[in-house]
Amino acid sequence: MISLFALLDDKILLLPIYLRLIIWGITILAFVLLSLWRRWLRVSGLIAASIIGVLILFMGGYSAFAFLAFFFVLGSLLSRLSNTENSRRDRRGRDALQVLSNSAPGLLFLFVYFFTGAKSAALIAFASSISEDMADTFSSSFGPLSNEMPRSIVTFTPVPKGISGGVTALGTLMAFLGSALIGLLYIAIYELTWTSFLIILFTGFFGSVLDSLMGGTIQVQYRRKDGALTEESSTDGEENSKVRGICLVTNDTVNFLSSLISSLLAFVVSYALAL
Repeated sequence: MISLFALLDDKILLLPIYLRLIIWGITILAFVLLSLWRRWLRVSGLIAASIIGVLILFMGGYSAFAFLAFFFVLGSLLSRLSNTENSRRDRRGRDALQVLSNSAPGLLFLFVYFFTGAKSAALIAFASSISEDMADTFSSSFGPLSNEMPRSIVTFTPVPKGISGGVTALGTLMAFLGSALIGLLYIAIYELTWTSFLIILFTGFFGSVLDSLMGGTIQVQYRRKDGALTEESSTDGEENSKVRGICLVTNDTVNFLSSLISSLLAFVVSYALAL
């Protein structure tokens, strides 16, 4: 059975290019208006998301766009759950760097899908990048709601809630669930095998674990004047003292790297299995 998204894409491909551009433009406009209404994106984030949205529609159609829309809407809603530093930053609206760190790896594999013959492997890799993003979002949103104190994924010692590298049983379980949701969405849209689902599930979950590992090791961390740990280099105009990590490796850097690595792994496995 062909999915509704595939049917829609087939119909749109029959239209002249100018009509396709108009339809895609209306879709992006609706996305922009929703983001402005809910204050999900800043101006730079709106520009970046609009460009990425057009590219995804052009190369992957509504079938691929559905993944980005599902992640973005659900992720933005979930950021309201917890009161961590990262969730507070998301509630102020995502900027261009945040948008690109989450979507660039997936966009890369859509290019591979569009310009090469490795279409199935590239689509699985694209979905895996979104799977990792969703797993990380679920973990960071639900993890701080746990009654247990987070523990460092590196040293297993207690760490403050919301600090990168801290994990809880609830957060880990929800990361697995978030990754599984994207795997199920892939089956619903592209209707391929359960092998694809398992690759997306486990590479996405692996990426979220890697995200926590990098967050607890190479991601930069500072200490404020009041002694609290933070990922911001300054607070209220005052410089914070560096505790650990590499200055250029921020939360956005870690998000990009973990998503890229998980999608690369998914591509290699899928290509090796001739999917």
